[in-house]
Amino acid sequence: MKRCMVGPRSWLVLLLLTASPPLSAAGPVSDEPGAWIPTKVEIKGVGTVAKSWERQLREIETLIRANPAFKELRGYYPALILQAEPPVGGRGPWQGHVAFEAWWPKAIEQTPGGIPKIKSKWEYNRPPRLWMNINSPGDLSHWKWWEDKAGRFYLLAETGREIAGFPVVGDRMFITRPGKASLFDSVPLERALQWVIGDLMRQVKADEGGMESARRAYEQFTSPAGLEKRKREIEAAAASQKKPENQAQERRQAEVKDRRREQDLKDAATPKAGSPQAATAENLAALEKKLAGLSAAERTQPAWLKTEPRVRGAAGELVPPDTREARPLVTLAAFFDRGLPADALQLVTVPLQPFEDQVKAGAKEPQARVPLAVAEQTEWRAVQKLLR
Repeated sequence: MKRCMVGPRSWLVLLLLTASPPLSAAGPVSDEPGAWIPTKVEIKGVGTVAKSWERQLREIETLIRANPAFKELRGYYPALILQAEPPVGGRGPWQGHVAFEAWWPKAIEQTPGGIPKIKSKWEYNRPPRLWMNINSPGDLSHWKWWEDKAGRFYLLAETGREIAGFPVVGDRMFITRPGKASLFDSVPLERALQWVIGDLMRQVKADEGGMESARRAYEQFTSPAGLEKRKREIEAAAASQKKPENQAQERRQAEVKDRRREQDLKDAATPKAGSPQAATAENLAALEKKLAGLSAAERTQPAWLKTEPRVRGAAGELVPPDTREARPLVTLAAFFDRGLPADALQLVTVPLQPFEDQVKAGAKEPQARVPLAVAEQTEWRAVQKLLR
């Protein structure tokens, strides 16, 4: 199966990134001097693997603390949480997280030794966290995704920019070792066609059900009993008027409405060329023919989806790779090497939202600006050297 690679872009993107204003450009909201809150370590497990995870997470902690954004701490108190746990069921790589928080001065108190700590009443009202996920792509449920019998697949987000040479795909940065396989596999055209055909079949079935219901309504409307009922309704409408001339006018209007209702029911029961129902049926027939005629090579071709303009059925139109305004359909690949030891770090992902959007909108609060600075200015190349 052909892989969708996520790789470096041009040096121009990096130049634009490094030219962006530093965190301090907007100035702190509060001028109170800050200080690091002691790091919280939450390692689930014991033994050499747990100790190795803590040691590696401590190395990442050191790299984050060396971020130039922390040269002068004013207006906030930074904190880190280091987490790691074995896989569910005991199989596969361990997963870890480094979570960064920028705390408000009002939520901090000092211990007798002068060490900042979070006031107990704020423990469950924390600032937004920047999550650095290790050995996990993170939550991708907000990406456009669908599901078929083979599982979930995604519309691969665009690579908008890079940080330290690592691609920002959609809303998150992906860090892997050089030469590592892609995190994503292409969805073969055969599978994508089967998915769209299945969706169109459901739509055609729903259309046929709607037309069958309309046919029954039309037959009932034009049956002897229906005709008799319609006459009574027309006469009842006429009788609602006291004056004869008004009765005649009301009768004519009721007859016009009655004929229009009959025509509407007849139209709804009969598919017409150019109607959405007819277009869906035609599209289904064309795709079934296309699927049957695919060669072996075409069946494994990467599937790309164009979501605009929207079409009836599924989520868009399947188009050739690299079609303008289209994106590849992908699945999560069997990325992790299960032959590596349990303490091996293989992948780091860093979601940039909501901080990136908030800063672009002009946010000056450290709770938005500092996490983004951590994501953009940490020495990720050094973090990459920890990966295997």
